[in-house]
Amino acid sequence: MIRKLMLPLLVLTLLSLPWMALAAENPQPQDKPLALDDCLRMGYANSQDLKLAGKNVDVAEEGVKQAAGSFWPTLKYALDYQKASSGSVTYVPTGTAADGAWKWQAIDISDHSYSGTLSLNLSLYSGGKLTKGLKVALLKLASAKEDERAAKQKLTYNIKADFYSLWLAEQELKVAESSYNNLKQHFEQVEKFYKVGSKSKYELLQAEVAWKRQQPMVIAAENSADIAKLNLATLIGMDKNQELAIGYDDSLLQVPDQITLTLQPLLEEAYQKRPEVHQAIQNTQISKLNTAIAKAGYKPTLSLSGTYGNDGDTSSVNDWDNETWTLSVELSGLLFDGPTTLAKIKEAKINEQIAGIEDTKTRDLIRQDVQTALQGLKEDLSSINSNQANIDLAKESLRMTEVRFEAGMNTTLDLKDAQLSLDEAADGYYEGVSAYLTALAKLDYVLGKD
Repeated sequence: MIRKLMLPLLVLTLLSLPWMALAAENPQPQDKPLALDDCLRMGYANSQDLKLAGKNVDVAEEGVKQAAGSFWPTLKYALDYQKASSGSVTYVPTGTAADGAWKWQAIDISDHSYSGTLSLNLSLYSGGKLTKGLKVALLKLASAKEDERAAKQKLTYNIKADFYSLWLAEQELKVAESSYNNLKQHFEQVEKFYKVGSKSKYELLQAEVAWKRQQPMVIAAENSADIAKLNLATLIGMDKNQELAIGYDDSLLQVPDQITLTLQPLLEEAYQKRPEVHQAIQNTQISKLNTAIAKAGYKPTLSLSGTYGNDGDTSSVNDWDNETWTLSVELSGLLFDGPTTLAKIKEAKINEQIAGIEDTKTRDLIRQDVQTALQGLKEDLSSINSNQANIDLAKESLRMTEVRFEAGMNTTLDLKDAQLSLDEAADGYYEGVSAYLTALAKLDYVLGKD
């Protein structure tokens, strides 16, 4: 019975293999186009950089737990078993005789023994090392969280930039296809005129060449769109068996008439929000704490310790009858260790100076980033307005050229030049919009917006 079932199943499996391979080679379309917010959510969920930053936060959290654990007492145990080559006899005094001589009692000592010890240690004072060590661990945790913020902000900018690049590639593809279709219609129109004898064969060939020369432009635009899709799909971690399609509404493409942003408020916002600024402050604080920790090497330490032990010559704890315990408070300090502690203090102070220099450098770079982003935003907006006017002019020029061509006043070359001018104006406009939106995303990034 099983053999009868196996044969049909094997046949079905073999028949399905080509279809499975075809499905793998041809990505399936999405249920719906992805909006920008959808791409961001997918990117956040799949980014390996974000996962790595999250793990670094987890490590820093464990570091805080370790530093906090230093305030707790430590309790240790030890179990011991000893075996001698032979037993022995020891004598202990039990009193004195009438003549004043000592009385002695012989005690057999086993050739093996068991013992157990519990020890407790607690730091009462460490010169501030433990307290400041905990503060350092907390600052390192905060710095790790800033790294996570920075990774997310960078990912946000990259996704937006790739999204706008794909939008631009799709618009340029539409322009190329529209130009191709227009030149095709022009060829068909010239062909009709040629058949009735109103256009020459030379003009027909001119129209055909102009039309077919546009086809490589369409193919190049298709390739650019495919590459842009691949870049975005890879960045957001999309399934390779799915074909990416993006969706957007008109609100995404709205641009203002002018830029009203000014540099100083943007700088103040960046200084408050940028992860690098927060980390520079944290590094300065860590350096100061490390200096204090190094200086604490000269301070005394106070600790409490206690031990409890018992032993016997059997493995049963109930038979042990030699209990001992100790409780001690220890005060210790450093008298001399050569240049070691002094060098640690000097090193920590130098690190303080380095942290201050890095803080100043970070603020200078942030100012440069913000100023560059703001200037780019203004430049891109100016390009949009200029190309919008060029589109209107190029459309009217193409319309007039078509009318003149029908009247025999223009040639196919004139019409092709007019179409090219419209394509360049449209591409310039879309490039300006994409550049403006990317510059806006860049500004959000350099401002440290989450």
